This record gives sequence, structure tokens and C-alpha cells, in this order.
Amino acid sequence: GGRRSYIYVQLKSASQADKSANFTFAVPDSINGVSNKEYWIVKDYIYDVRYTDDDGTVEYILHKCERNDLETADTNTYRQSNIVDVDGIEVTEKGQDDLVQSATWSAHGYYYQILTRDDNMLDVDTIAALIGQIG
Repeated sequence: GGRRSYIYVQLKSASQADKSANFTFAVPDSINGVSNKEYWIVKDYIYDVRYTDDDGTVEYILHKCERNDLETADTNTYRQSNIVDVDGIEVTEKGQDDLVQSATWSAHGYYYQILTRDDNMLDVDTIAALIGQIG
């Protein structure tokens, strides 16, 4: 048991992060108008792209990794959990009031997650559109 701690390293660009992760991560230019991106890596494990507002607050995090433990690493509590089909991909969406705070799925040998701040959850249509842009 116990919580894992990860040592994240911030990189200056997507190309540096791609090289460090040993895989690429295609992400949208912006999410709901938030376009400042930070690139973070846990060596040989997780590649994060964090979308921050003008004050540096992280609004959205996109994870990509090669191991299937994003669900167990997520220690948040959600009121709703649904499994939905998005263009043939099985997606687990968690949140409340029909809004999504966490979406996880796998594709092409990788595991993905979209996380939002509590006060910035996304509707299911926005989540579906984002999944189509992430790879």
C-alpha cells in the first residue's frame, strides 16, 4: 500500500520531452482556451502536458504512459463513474453532475488520462473531441 511518489522533471519543449520519454505525445494546442503548456516527465514512465492559466495554475493535465496504472495512481474521489465508447475506444469517465474530471483510456499500446481542476470539469462532448486529438 501507500502512495507512490514520482520524481517529475520539467522540460522546456515538446521535442525535449518526446526525446526524454522515448515516445511522442500529440496534444491539442489549447483546452477551453487555455494554451500555456508545460512538459513534465517521470523517466521511463509518465509524460505529462499541463495546461496552465496566466497565473500558472494548472487547469488540465494530460498523461500518457506505457503502464496501465493511471487508475490506481489517481487518488481523487468521484461521485460518478461511467464507461463510454468514443469512436471505438472504451473510456472511463469520472466526475459529478454529468461533467468529467478524469477520463482514462488505452490506445496503440499506451495509456492516457485527462484530468481537470475541480472547478473546471468538461462536458462529455468536449472530452470526446479531446480524445480524438490526443495520441
